[in-house]
Amino acid sequence: MSHGTMDASRQLGFRREFPSLVRALRAFLVTLWSTQGRYTLTLLTVAIIFVICATVAAQLVLNAWNRPFYNAIQERNLSTSLI
Repeated sequence: MSHGTMDASRQLGFRREFPSLVRALRAFLVTLWSTQGRYTLTLLTVAIIFVICATVAAQLVLNAWNRPFYNAIQERNLSTSLI
């Protein structure tokens, strides 16, 4: 099976399963919204998404800050990597 054929079959499988995924997600959200703890669960969900985004942002900043050090190691430039 060629690479293009596998991609096409994956897309077909995704398109076939997508409506059932949407129905399941909708049923979950309707059930969630009808519970007494919906505001707490919504707040916790938003908080988790915020923490994930903050972690990603902090990791990007840390990677940019460490870039010169790792570039010096890659180039085997000892004087730059020790400063």
